[in-house]
Amino acid sequence: MFLQDVWEFQEVNVPVREARYTLQLPPGWEYKAAWLNHAPVTPTSGGANQWQWVLSDVGAIKPEYNMPPRAGVVGTDDRFPATSRRGTEQGICGLE
Repeated sequence: MFLQDVWEFQEVNVPVREARYTLQLPPGWEYKAAWLNHAPVTPTSGGANQWQWVLSDVGAIKPEYNMPPRAGVVGTDDRFPATSRRGTEQGICGLE
């Protein structure tokens, strides 16, 4: 089974004071995070198979003439949960 969740924490023209994402997985599941356009952030543990990421003061993207599509410049974090302890799924994410 392959699942994916995308957290877009950066906006065009709008700075973000705080962005928060919480992941809760069933027992025995694991995840793999893939950060795009932002340095990886280590989550805090919120209990059994729960993690939380918090980012503060994320700057806005300033539009420019002929800039790449939004998905190519905003900060995102994609998660790929796997259904077993044998390892995490590997894959290429599709963004909007």
